[in-house]
Amino acid sequence: MKKFKVLALVMVLVLTVGMLAACGTKTEPVTTPEPTPAPAPVVEPTPAPAEPAGMKDGIYKATQDKADQYGWKGFVEVEVKDGKIAAVKFDYDNNGALKSQDAAYKAQMEPVSKTYPEKAFAELQTALVEKQDITAVTAVAGATMSSNDFIALVKLALEQAK
Repeated sequence: MKKFKVLALVMVLVLTVGMLAACGTKTEPVTTPEPTPAPAPVVEPTPAPAEPAGMKDGIYKATQDKADQYGWKGFVEVEVKDGKIAAVKFDYDNNGALKSQDAAYKAQMEPVSKTYPEKAFAELQTALVEKQDITAVTAVAGATMSSNDFIALVKLALEQAK
């Protein structure tokens, strides 16, 4: 019987401790607040770099040193106004005749290349005035050699405008 009393007493004690623990105050887990980020440093805007000096106004010319096997010698005239390319004239000369005005050349070239000098030259000239950058001008399909000549001659002419 004595064992029974001791056992009962231990059981009462365990139950009492359990009830007291259950009825006690709840403790929430402690959370550490996130640190407030430091304010970003104030960066003063840097002034934009000055525009590169534009080209000098004028008309600049470049001509091929030698005529091709058919006697055509390419030339370009670039007009710079207010530091920008305002107008361009590109053509080939053969003893005073211009390739862009040669009807026989056009008749021979157009069916094969789907373009002809007057049309291709106008496309190149317009592209340069619009883009203001010879490296942004692409070759005209069917007039690759003339396009390459145009680009090379314009580069030479614009060297004089610096």
